[in-house]
Amino acid sequence: MNFRLPFFRWLMRKEKVALYCFIFSVLCLFPSWHAKTGLIWREDIKHNKSTALFLAVCIEKRRGESGVRKNWGQWFLTDVKRAIKDYEMIAPADKIAVGISGGKDSMALLHILSYLRDYSHLSFSLEAVFVDPGWQKTDFSAAAAFCADRKVPLHIVQYPIAQIIAEKGERSACSLCAKLRMGLLNSRAKALGCRRVALGHHLDDVIETFFLNLLYAGTLKTFRPAIYLDRIGLHLIRPLCYLPERTVGALVAREGIPVLPSLCPYAGKTRRSAMKEIVRCFTEKYPEFHARFRCALENVSFNDLWRQRRPIIYREGKSGGGARNDRDHG
Repeated sequence: MNFRLPFFRWLMRKEKVALYCFIFSVLCLFPSWHAKTGLIWREDIKHNKSTALFLAVCIEKRRGESGVRKNWGQWFLTDVKRAIKDYEMIAPADKIAVGISGGKDSMALLHILSYLRDYSHLSFSLEAVFVDPGWQKTDFSAAAAFCADRKVPLHIVQYPIAQIIAEKGERSACSLCAKLRMGLLNSRAKALGCRRVALGHHLDDVIETFFLNLLYAGTLKTFRPAIYLDRIGLHLIRPLCYLPERTVGALVAREGIPVLPSLCPYAGKTRRSAMKEIVRCFTEKYPEFHARFRCALENVSFNDLWRQRRPIIYREGKSGGGARNDRDHG
C-alpha cells in the first residue's frame, strides 16, 4: 500500500489547486463544449461560477445499459419507490396493466415502471392498455415502438366514446368519457389476468382534484394513491402521486419520451383547467406549496374539524363520491 502514498502527496500539493480552479473555470465559460463531455449544464451556474456550486450542480450524463441517469434517485425515483412502499402498490409476481393515453404522464409512468421491473428488487410484469375513444384517427406507431423497446405488450381498445357523447349531448362530457374509459381499461385488465391497474396521476392531479371537490362539491377530499375496487376485484394504483407535474414533464423532455398529441376537443376547456391556474398561482407565491400540501394530506387533525353532517367512515379499498375526476389515465 505504500506505493500509493507518493501519488496522494503529489495530488495534494498546493501548486495543483490553481490548476484545478483553472480547469473548472474553463468548463464554466464553455457550456456547449462541457455538455459534449458528458456534463449537464445548469442555468444557475451562469449566476455563480464558484467551484463548489459547479461541482454540486454538474452531474454526469453518461448512461449505462439501462439508459438511466445516475441522478434519477435524487430527482424522482426515490419518491416513486417510496409511494409504492408506503401504499403497498406492488406485490411479488404481480401483473400490472398500465393505462396509457399517449400523454406525458402515462408515458412517463410506463417508462418508470419498466425500469423498476428490470432494475429493482420488485418482481412484476407489465401490460400497456391504450383506450382509443375515437375522437380522430390516431397514429399508434410511436406508442407501439415505445412499448416494444421496453418489452411491454401493447393492447389497443377501440370504442366509439366520442360518438356516444355526441349522441347523448352530455353537459359533462369529461365525466362520461372518464367512466367509459375506466370501465374499458378495467375490463381489458381483467381479461389479461392483471391484478392491478396503474394510472399516471401525479401530485398536481391530487391537488387539483382537492380544489374541484372543495369548490364544486363542498367536500374536503381527493383520490387516494391506492384503492381496492371490490366490485371488480382490481387494485388501482398511482405510483406518481408524490411527484409534481413539473418533474414528470422534465423527465419526458430529458429522456425524449414520445408524447401523442391530444385529440380531445374539450382539452383546456374543463373545470380542471381552472384548478391548474389556482395551483400555478399558489406555486408562484409559495415555492414549497406542493411539498406542504402533500404533508397536510398525511397530517389531518380530525379533532379540529367541524361537526360532520355525515358520520366519518373510513372505507378501506373504496372510493367515495364528490366531484368527478375528469382525468382517467394520463
